[in-house]
Amino acid sequence: MNDEFVPLQPGEMVDHYEIWKFLGKGAMGRVYQAFDKQLNRWVAIKILHHAGDPERAQKMMIEARNQATVDHEHVCKVYETGVLRGFPYVVMQYIEGITLDRAVRLMSLREKVLAIQKIAEGLHKAHECGLIHRDIKPQNIMMERGDVAHVFLMDFGVAKQKTAPSNTIEGEVKGSPAYMSPEQAEGRVDLDHTSDIYNLGATLYFLLVGRAPFSGDNTVEVLLDVMEKEPEPIGRVQPDLPQDLQNITMKCIQKEPENRYQSALALASDLGRLLANEPVTATPATPLYLIYKFIQKNRYPVLATFLVLLSLVAGLLGTTAAMLRAYQAADEAAASRQEASAESQKAVTILNFVEDLVVDFEAASPWEQSPSISVAIPLEPREIVERIEIEFDRHPRIQAAVAVLVGKKLLNESRTTDAVYLLDFGCSLLERNYGPWHPRTLRTRLELCVALVRDRKPEQAVEQADQLLKQGRLVFGEDHPMTMAIRELWLYLQLDGRSEDEEPAAVYAAYRRLVEGELLLPANFRWRFLEGRRRAVYEAVVAQGSPSSAIHREFMLNFLALRLTAGDYRDVLRDLRAVSGHVADVRRESPIHELSLHLWEGRIRARLGQFPQALSLFEKIHLASEERDVEAHILALRARNEMVDAWIWVGDAEAALQLAETAEGAAPEPEYAFEHFWRGVLRGKIAIAQNKPEEARLWLERSRSAVRQFGGGFQLRALELEALWAEWLRTQYRFEEAAVVVGYAYRAATFYFEPENRLCLRLQLLRGRLYMDQKLMLGAEPLLIACYETFARQFGNDHPATREAIQTILFLYDQTQNQNKREVFQERLTL
Repeated sequence: MNDEFVPLQPGEMVDHYEIWKFLGKGAMGRVYQAFDKQLNRWVAIKILHHAGDPERAQKMMIEARNQATVDHEHVCKVYETGVLRGFPYVVMQYIEGITLDRAVRLMSLREKVLAIQKIAEGLHKAHECGLIHRDIKPQNIMMERGDVAHVFLMDFGVAKQKTAPSNTIEGEVKGSPAYMSPEQAEGRVDLDHTSDIYNLGATLYFLLVGRAPFSGDNTVEVLLDVMEKEPEPIGRVQPDLPQDLQNITMKCIQKEPENRYQSALALASDLGRLLANEPVTATPATPLYLIYKFIQKNRYPVLATFLVLLSLVAGLLGTTAAMLRAYQAADEAAASRQEASAESQKAVTILNFVEDLVVDFEAASPWEQSPSISVAIPLEPREIVERIEIEFDRHPRIQAAVAVLVGKKLLNESRTTDAVYLLDFGCSLLERNYGPWHPRTLRTRLELCVALVRDRKPEQAVEQADQLLKQGRLVFGEDHPMTMAIRELWLYLQLDGRSEDEEPAAVYAAYRRLVEGELLLPANFRWRFLEGRRRAVYEAVVAQGSPSSAIHREFMLNFLALRLTAGDYRDVLRDLRAVSGHVADVRRESPIHELSLHLWEGRIRARLGQFPQALSLFEKIHLASEERDVEAHILALRARNEMVDAWIWVGDAEAALQLAETAEGAAPEPEYAFEHFWRGVLRGKIAIAQNKPEEARLWLERSRSAVRQFGGGFQLRALELEALWAEWLRTQYRFEEAAVVVGYAYRAATFYFEPENRLCLRLQLLRGRLYMDQKLMLGAEPLLIACYETFARQFGNDHPATREAIQTILFLYDQTQNQNKREVFQERLTL
């Protein structure tokens, strides 16, 4: 008999299995895909290479018997064994897919967690059968056809029965070093199921980080690291991962077996709780953590019941006020009023917190695939309004916020008429208490406009949208996502009365379908401006119109804003001038709109590094607007703030400070509140540039407390403020805190914007610097290179942002003493 196996050819028979094709070979044998003629199914057949190798044959049979004892949907099944011409073979379940080490780049975070959960369930079944795998790693887990619901634990070749004698000699190491438990690395024979849990935790670590907890080219050094060193905390490598997931992973790979999960089922259950937004056992069950997880899991029931909470707050306020009236003496009057005011402010703060929770959790968590079940509000709208007016009669801002939240809830439930009633009531309260130009008022009026459209009241919606667009472009700016959303709705309504026969009918119909789809989404998912379909629709519309048309100009403006949001600066100034070139038409329609377009041009020039031209434009707008009405004064304040920011970018912090100080004055009217607030943010930015950390802290802390009053309309600005706060934390060497802030801000930014958006890039550059601060040079380099390449493509090498990225990369190479890479990078700069 020939000891060497002769490869099988397609069509050959192995008992009742017809060979179809060769799949690959490993250390022990060849694997073929075959068809089972008796049961009409595909199978995989593993045939041993060498017939004269009894040790290998015995090992393969042990693997087959071990694997055959485990009957679970996530463990690859063994059907039977046999011998072909003296060569042992095993018939197994055929899985058409790839191993996790190859699939990881294609998997979402949810899919990675779900894959490990499924494997943990299969592993628990193996443990129940008395089997310890001993070699769990990404290469031994297969995902079928890219479907994470079909993952399989493979290769039980080094597995052992708990009750059987070990086939490992004391001191002999079996398994894959990078994924071994410390007790495996020591060569111990008394392994139990907690060793497999370590292996699976190390695999999860790989999926999340991109490498095993310990790695290297030298096997001995890896084994020593596994035994002696603590794995690097996953939060240092991937700080933006959910904390619960970090805790679960690190619990799996604890050095001491008793500190790990004590069963694979316990691990699977914790991963299931993570996916369901429930508390996990790996995180200490503090009261605050349990409340947070409850709200995260039950956000709509929380919204439905928070009126009760607010009623209690109102009752508390009433009781407090009554006590004060009962006990106050003449000499205590001032102190009592101050205390009552503080209680009122506390209630407003609580309300803002609840509102922010609702806004945050309207966005899907990383684990959700479908919206949570909504809880109906049983009251009629007039009853709700009456209840609100009675319960919060002395707190009109609370009345407004409650009405708006309930109105949004009703709109999500498609109770559109009721939603219009509540949102209209909320808008009127907001206008009386914040003013008609306040961001919170404008944001609510947009929701009201959406409700009117969905309630089939186009005339009222058009009236709202006309005024809203005029105000939005001034308060938010021409390219702010809120203005883009308002403009998109305005365009939709302008096209509503057009005949289907008018040109260009097809592209307009596509646009209307796009917006109609947006209107049905919850508020936080509307107007995200991320998908390529929207850009394609805009390109088609813009290609068929003329800037002489007011409607077409607004289409062009939104298309420009859409491109800038995605980091596309090609020909933007040319296209903007094509719109503002019709100055007579624009001026005739709205003189303020003309100034708004000039302000936008100045902002674009500043982003492109054309600071002299930008400063000149800002100065002209400021002078032209200063002596006019409210609309013009808002533009003047915005122009002044843009000048301050431009001087900071130029590097002249002193000039920026002088300009900011000249604008300081009395408490602003509500119409100008945001621009005055933003000037405080800029003062913090100036203080950082001047290396005045304490002054910067005071300005930024004050701004972070104040930003909540503006609601979600200034999400972009709020994230810019968080980026500044992270920069301040970095100056204080509080790197881990800064990394948490940057991680949160980046996740929020990429929810709304493309990764090549200016803010996203700034956050990535900051993240790269934080990696360097923590000596994580390998993590920093690809981030910094990607930022540089994007900045260079958008702005060129002479732009301040690009130069900043260049200097950071050169500093990285100096720190790592990598002269070769430094020279190669400098050569790229000269090309």
